[in-house]
Amino acid sequence: MVKFTIRQLTAVLAAALFVGYAPIAAAQNYPLREKPRSGSRVSRELNIPWAAEPESVALIQGADDTLHSPAAELGAPTLENSDDEMPAAGSLMPGELPASSGLPPESPLDGESILNQPAVNDWGMEPPAPIWSSGDWFRRGVWYTAADFTVMHRNRPNRKRMTLGIDASTPGRGLINYGTNPFGVEPGVRATVGRFLGRDMRNRDHSLEFTFLYSNEFNVENSIRSRLSGSLFLEQDTNQPGFNFADTYTTDYRSNYFSYDLNYRIRRRLEADRLVMSPDGNWTRQYTRGLLPSLLLGIRYVTVDEYFQFSSRRDDNNREGFGGDYLVNTDNDLAGIQIGGELIDQHETWYWGVRVKAGPFVNFSEQHTEMQGNVTFNGPNGPFTQSEERDETATASAAAFVGEVGFVWAYHVRPNWTLRASYDMMWVAGLALAPDQVSFNDFPTPQVLHAGSIWYQGLSLGTEIVW
Repeated sequence: MVKFTIRQLTAVLAAALFVGYAPIAAAQNYPLREKPRSGSRVSRELNIPWAAEPESVALIQGADDTLHSPAAELGAPTLENSDDEMPAAGSLMPGELPASSGLPPESPLDGESILNQPAVNDWGMEPPAPIWSSGDWFRRGVWYTAADFTVMHRNRPNRKRMTLGIDASTPGRGLINYGTNPFGVEPGVRATVGRFLGRDMRNRDHSLEFTFLYSNEFNVENSIRSRLSGSLFLEQDTNQPGFNFADTYTTDYRSNYFSYDLNYRIRRRLEADRLVMSPDGNWTRQYTRGLLPSLLLGIRYVTVDEYFQFSSRRDDNNREGFGGDYLVNTDNDLAGIQIGGELIDQHETWYWGVRVKAGPFVNFSEQHTEMQGNVTFNGPNGPFTQSEERDETATASAAAFVGEVGFVWAYHVRPNWTLRASYDMMWVAGLALAPDQVSFNDFPTPQVLHAGSIWYQGLSLGTEIVW
């Protein structure tokens, strides 16, 4: 089984944090173009740094349906009182000034968009409103990556009350086959790499992403010692050599988890930015708060590998004289499709939301069992040994289910760099758990039992970078 150290996990997380970090590139100037907005505003747009869509410059429309601007109050010519007519649409190349702009041919402003000038121009237009915030800042780029350090806990399996052995000297005292001790928490890593494919006419981003999730090996051990010598017996078979008349029983249970999924995601973006007037009469451009749903559809591959060992020993004998070992390894390979999504409440510098993924799977499982028990007796003709061995393998396939629910909170350090934390839960059903395969009864043929399920839950802390 693969097992990573804390140092290796830290190195993987650090590499994912710094690889791909890049500042958002400054946007280039775009030609002036018309784009009507809802309400009583007429807007023209121009691209600016930190914005994926051109910026809005609004002229406020009064009750008399005429356009008003502070330029008119300053005595500058406006669209209503100018003696010159507006050039016909399409008569100017991008960045070309009208003939009546009043600038000499050698002016350094020639060849630049008239909206780039800080002063009021001959057409009565004001400079763009200062940007306070913008929805175009978020998720702007071609690639994105996320890395999370996770701390997960898994529950004890659903057959935790089935006993393997009993202490005949103490009625009511037994050994639980899964161990009476619960599993602890284990570290892990979740990493995502995605690429934006484009944006549709409904203002939704389309992307393709790959996610890897790994949790370090869960391990729990348990033991029981008889109060009187040789008083431990199997509950299923009291004649099994090497497991009855024992002094100690021990169990060792290990389990790990890997997940790989490839998803196609459609995510809604924020609506157009707002123009907001402050108490001092100045206009600023601000983002429009909203809920951002997303939908994903993809394929997923999950592996759950387990190991279980049940051992029996006697204090006054070595392993050759008395002992029993029952070892089971199970491999669960789950493949299937999944559907899911997110619902994000986006704020100016932070967001929170919920994410869900679930789907039907097919579990291609295998179990391998090795059992060896022996006991040596001193008879009238000398010592003799009674033993029993088993070495068998079985494979099967069965329906399974994998579902996830998570609650996430994130803070934008920069528009393209986000720190996030989450609480996640995951349920995997239809598994062949290793302890479920333990049986001292003889079957005609080996078999695989798929009655197990595992519940994972834990916290994660990580980062997301867009470039």
